[in-house]
Amino acid sequence: MANSKRKCGGCGEHFRPLQTFPGTSAWCSDKCGLIVARKRVPMVKAKEAKQERSENKAAKRKYLENDLPHQKDLTQRECNRMIRLLDRGKCCPTCGDPLIDGRYDAGHVRTVAASPETRYDPRAIFGQCRPCNGSGLARKKVRKTQEAVSTLYKAWILEAQGQEYYNWLYGPHESPKYTCDDLRDLRATFSAESRRLERGEAPSRNWRELKTLKSERAAA
Repeated sequence: MANSKRKCGGCGEHFRPLQTFPGTSAWCSDKCGLIVARKRVPMVKAKEAKQERSENKAAKRKYLENDLPHQKDLTQRECNRMIRLLDRGKCCPTCGDPLIDGRYDAGHVRTVAASPETRYDPRAIFGQCRPCNGSGLARKKVRKTQEAVSTLYKAWILEAQGQEYYNWLYGPHESPKYTCDDLRDLRATFSAESRRLERGEAPSRNWRELKTLKSERAAA
């Protein structure tokens, strides 16, 4: 019909509805209304599912913001990223092989289990090739045990960093009581330094400087 105002959502024919509501579909009969309703079911369900996913993500995000283990893992990742950039182009401390991009890790001199106090301390972490830092097949291929790698690390620390550094690293440490806010602040520091190093700029500080250790000892 030339003077029709609406197109039926069910049959597709044009008709002049008696009453319309903004944002709603129009239909010319109860039969077509049922067709329209059936068409809307999948859309309604999809919208509800999307809303539920969004709410679940928001709830999970809020939970993880205050989940200490999760925040520790995130901070460790950012710390490792900074260490890899800091030691890019150097050699593995435990085997001497060049550190090739994408094929080396941030290796703790002492394991996190053995020294959780130095978990995020750059003075206790250095770029290390994966066969030396890894486990399982990676280590079996080169026949390096955890004990052997640990011995090599100790020897390198003594030779490259000196006795005082060695004594500090393998001595007792105060256990920090990290909060989620503390970890976020620490992560922000590591992230800022990583961006700086990625731009090719020099480090903002000497992250392994012995003077820092001396000042800590004096403060204690």
